[in-house]
Amino acid sequence: MSDYKNDSLEQKMAAMTQNRTSYKTRLADIEADENLSSTGRHTEAVELHEKAKAKHEALRAAYDTEIEETRAHLRQKAFSPRFGAFDDQAAKVATRAAYAAAMDRAAGMKEEELRVALERAIRADDELTAQAIAHIAWEKAESRILEAYMEHDKNGDLRRLYQFEAAYGDRRTAPRKFEQRIAFSLPEWPTF
Repeated sequence: MSDYKNDSLEQKMAAMTQNRTSYKTRLADIEADENLSSTGRHTEAVELHEKAKAKHEALRAAYDTEIEETRAHLRQKAFSPRFGAFDDQAAKVATRAAYAAAMDRAAGMKEEELRVALERAIRADDELTAQAIAHIAWEKAESRILEAYMEHDKNGDLRRLYQFEAAYGDRRTAPRKFEQRIAFSLPEWPTF
């Protein structure tokens, strides 16, 4: 569904792949070095492996941290009630209470009931209820309801979250999962 790219995450994946590639190149150089004994080759190879592994683990930790931070930010943007520029504290409290009530009502609904309720909210231009229904649909993984909501989402926040999850999260395609699995694989242990 998505061509969503996060440059920072893509750079971290590329750095992990580059780390493995440079490790393999350097490992081949060590193996071909005739100035080292077999023990010397093995010792240098093990040291190189430990450095490459540590760098890979640091990159992976940074990648995972950024994924979680980005996901949390996008979820907050997609599912937090929106306030007007001039709303006072009382209006914000009332809006949050209405949002919580709408979520409570939607939580007990089945897929068809959610779809009907979303259509009503959209027809009535009730953005708050529609957003609450989309929030519950997200939690229940009701993709058809989410897609219907995204057609009317004025800010596009849910679409950005959906695209992020398709590229980096739970909704990744099989080729994307494979690409990431290769990037995430640790450098191999030296065999000499």
